[in-house]
Amino acid sequence: MPKLSLSARVLWLTSLGLLLVTLAGLLFQVRSQVESERQAAEDNIRSVAAALLPVLRQTLVVGDIETVQQTLDSVGRYRGLARIVVYQAVPYQVIAQTRGKGADTVISAPAWFTGLLNEEIASYQSTITLGGITYAELLIEPSLAMVVENAWQVSRQALIASLVFLIGLVVLLGMMLRQGLKPLTGLAQTVKRFGDGELSERATVAGPPEIASTAAAFNQMAASIEELLAKVRVSEQTNRRLALVVEQSDDAILTLDLEGHVLSWNQGAERLYGYPAQEVMGRSVGFLLPDSRQGELAQWLDRVRHAIAGTRFESQLLTRDARLLDVSISASPLFDADGKRIGEINIGHDISERKAMARALHMAKDAAETANRAKSEFLANMSHEIRTPMNGILGMTELALDSELTEEQRDYLNIVKSSAEALLTVLNDILDFSKIEAGRLELEHITFELESVVSGAVRTLAIQAKDKGLALEWNIAADVPQFLVGDPARLRQILLNLLGNALKFTERGGVKVQVTVDQHLEHGVRLHLAVSDTGIGIPAEQLDSIFKAFSQVDASMTRRFGGTGLGLSICGRLAEMMGGRIWAESVLGQGSTFHFTVELAVAGAPPAPETETPERSAQAVAATCQVMLVEDVPVNQKLVQALLEKRGYGVTLAQDGEQALALLQQGRQFDLILMDLQMPGLDGYETTVRIREMERGSGRRTPIVAVTASALTTDRERCLALGMDAFMAKPFRADELYAAVERYCPQEG
Repeated sequence: MPKLSLSARVLWLTSLGLLLVTLAGLLFQVRSQVESERQAAEDNIRSVAAALLPVLRQTLVVGDIETVQQTLDSVGRYRGLARIVVYQAVPYQVIAQTRGKGADTVISAPAWFTGLLNEEIASYQSTITLGGITYAELLIEPSLAMVVENAWQVSRQALIASLVFLIGLVVLLGMMLRQGLKPLTGLAQTVKRFGDGELSERATVAGPPEIASTAAAFNQMAASIEELLAKVRVSEQTNRRLALVVEQSDDAILTLDLEGHVLSWNQGAERLYGYPAQEVMGRSVGFLLPDSRQGELAQWLDRVRHAIAGTRFESQLLTRDARLLDVSISASPLFDADGKRIGEINIGHDISERKAMARALHMAKDAAETANRAKSEFLANMSHEIRTPMNGILGMTELALDSELTEEQRDYLNIVKSSAEALLTVLNDILDFSKIEAGRLELEHITFELESVVSGAVRTLAIQAKDKGLALEWNIAADVPQFLVGDPARLRQILLNLLGNALKFTERGGVKVQVTVDQHLEHGVRLHLAVSDTGIGIPAEQLDSIFKAFSQVDASMTRRFGGTGLGLSICGRLAEMMGGRIWAESVLGQGSTFHFTVELAVAGAPPAPETETPERSAQAVAATCQVMLVEDVPVNQKLVQALLEKRGYGVTLAQDGEQALALLQQGRQFDLILMDLQMPGLDGYETTVRIREMERGSGRRTPIVAVTASALTTDRERCLALGMDAFMAKPFRADELYAAVERYCPQEG
């Protein structure tokens, strides 16, 4: 049996529903009509009884039975009555009765209709009394047939009207359904064509709102499907291109499942590792690891299961021909369509050449560091070996110059002193340049008076200028702050170098130092210092090269004036370290001006130092001061002892660290220990450590000043860290030695 269409089913269901509703309505109407007829019949009986009782009461009192009968016959003609009886109850006796017209009513209603009306109409019964005397009983029975007939006539008319209305409604509904569902048929045809591949098909949006919205929704869905399929086609093309790129990539690209088995293996992997794809598919990735690195397989599998995108690691992998490759691997998780991790993508790149280069660079770096350490050790040893005898030369020369000498002898000794100082300058330049190149030169940040630095540098070279007959002047502008924070020693070093060069290359005229403010800064000033001379000048094309290391205007300058060619380079580096720069202006044959700038913080005036008269420093202090000199070089022993005893200090000599410790263990007490660092046996560092251990808990701490030919910053820091109090580099001047001793020796009040 073919299935009914949607419209037929809707029509049948609607018709059945309407029929049931109509029948229910008719049944309700029939019952209502019967009830209404019954109620009307009962009301009529009561009305008849109300009119009949007075007449019967009067006629029965006089015993006029004939009139009673006539009255009953007259009333019985009413169609709603079936029977009227007047009777005597005890004993029962009918006085008069009549058959009503309603008793002859013929019921034309069908039996099923009569069966639906299970109704009864109550008879009316009343006692006829007068003056308390009962004369008779009145019984009036209504006609049920009349009630049923009346109800049937009304119901039949209603049923006919309902059926006519129902048929018309069903016909109208069928027409509306046919017309309304017509767009749905078109939609079904459109859907079929769309399903057959005609993706451009669209439904006509028409008909009832429900169907129209369905058609619109279908059109939207069709557009989305068409767009999605277009994207799928583009994605498929992209995937094909990507697959081609992956397959032909120079990088080794492979995928692994969660157990580390190979799922894919591109041509790059074949080229890098030497294995064809068909040989490795399904194998554990461990075959790429050499026996010595099989322990890494567990780590690899852990990355497969837990690694995040972009994980990178390096490993040594084994090729088919047993070569070890350094490989950089980029790992990313692999997911299925549901987002579940199913493995890992590995992209490997051969970094063997880079690793070899890195190893070579590391070896070169180690070699360079070894060479640098060797250079530093060489410089330190050279410094020590040169400064140690230089200390004796300069010290003994100063002692000799303080003695009774002929003029010729004094000239000879001054030449010795100036030559030794020149050699010391060369050594200092080399050491400073080495420290700058190694980045180990550190600047001080202390408060100083600018005028004392400038004037001190000028006074140092004043005798040299006087000997050459040159004017040496200096000027500081009025707006230059008096007290600054920086490294006065390095600032003085720049000035001495520039002034020394100016005096060296000037035969007549003079040299001048000018200091001005270049710019006021937030926390300080930028100073502009210029050293001008009237010397031989510098060719313009060589102005830039003179600040390079080991560079001079020409080689003859070295032979004529001496020097290493490092001085200006060091000055430039120092100026840069102090936030400035250096440059020169020159006219050949007329002179040169060397400019440099430095940035310094401004400071307030420092507290005035406590001073003593020279007589007090040389006598009162010396009278109470006992110094132990720990020195292994006889020349230095004689020099220091002579200088100190000249001022009246008590000096006790110790050849090495063991003798120094022995003197202290004997209970000897000293106000100051001058400690050489480089000694055979127990050196100055270890000796200092043991002295501090001996003093622990005694409440006494003897000042220890390091006296060494080493000028490296690391040595100074090590001395202070081990417990020494100060550091004095050889060669030293007599005034430097006296200042160190006076600083730590007790003074009388």
